[in-house]
Amino acid sequence: MAIVEDNPNIVSLIKTLLKEYQDPEIVGHSDTVQDAINLIDREKPDVVFFDIELKDGLSFEIFNKIKFKDFKCVFITSFEDYALKAFRLSAIDYITKPIDPDLFYEALNKVKKQIKLEEQEEKLDALLFNVNKGASKDARIVINSSNNIHAITISDIVRLESEGGYTELILSSGKTIFTSKSLSEYVDLLKDHSFLRTHQSHLVNFDYFDNYSKKRGVVVLSNDEQIPVSSRNQEKILKLIKDLS
Repeated sequence: MAIVEDNPNIVSLIKTLLKEYQDPEIVGHSDTVQDAINLIDREKPDVVFFDIELKDGLSFEIFNKIKFKDFKCVFITSFEDYALKAFRLSAIDYITKPIDPDLFYEALNKVKKQIKLEEQEEKLDALLFNVNKGASKDARIVINSSNNIHAITISDIVRLESEGGYTELILSSGKTIFTSKSLSEYVDLLKDHSFLRTHQSHLVNFDYFDNYSKKRGVVVLSNDEQIPVSSRNQEKILKLIKDLS
C-alpha cells in the first residue's frame, strides 16, 4: 500500500489505522504529484490512498503520467460540491475528512474485494472527465448492470423507469440498461441535469420533452413515448415547462 497525502496528521492517522488492518505493509508515502508518480512506478503498490489536493497540484494529474496502473484506489477528500458529485456519478467510493475509522475500513474492504481492474479504469476515466466538465450535460454516469459496467453520457439518457427491484435506463439510441440501483438514487444523482420525476416509477430527461397533455396526464417525449404524470407532480411539471418556454 502507498499513501499520497500532504497532511502529516492524516498520514499518521492512516498508518495507525492500517496497523490494525490484516495487511498493513506500506511501501511508501509522498506529498506531491511528482513524488507520487515516482513512488507508484517504483514500488508498484496494490492499493493507493489519494488525497485530492496536494502541494503542487491535484492527484488526478498522477493518473495521466504514471506507467504502472495495476492498483486499487481509495480517495480521501475535503472537496465539496461538483467534485463529490463527480465521484458519485462515476460510482467511485471516497472518504471525507475528518476520517471516520469505520468508513475507512469499509472503503478499504470494498476496494480490496474488487476483482476487475478494468472496471476501476473505466470509473477513473469517467471521474477525470467529470471533474473537468463539472455539472455540464457532457458529464458521464457509470452504470453497473448484472454483468457489465457502462459509462454513459448523461445527455444520452432519455428516461428511467422503475421495474420491480430494478431501474431501466432508456437511451437515445434505443438501447436499454437494467441496474439494481433504485430510481430514488438516480433522482438524487441526476437532479442537476434536467431530469424530473413525473411519477413514482418514472424519471424523465426534459431535454427530450415535446408536449404535455394535462387532460390525459402524460408527458410526450420527442421519441413519441408517453410518460404518466402523477397528480402530486403536476405542479412541478407545469413550472418546469414554463421555465423551458
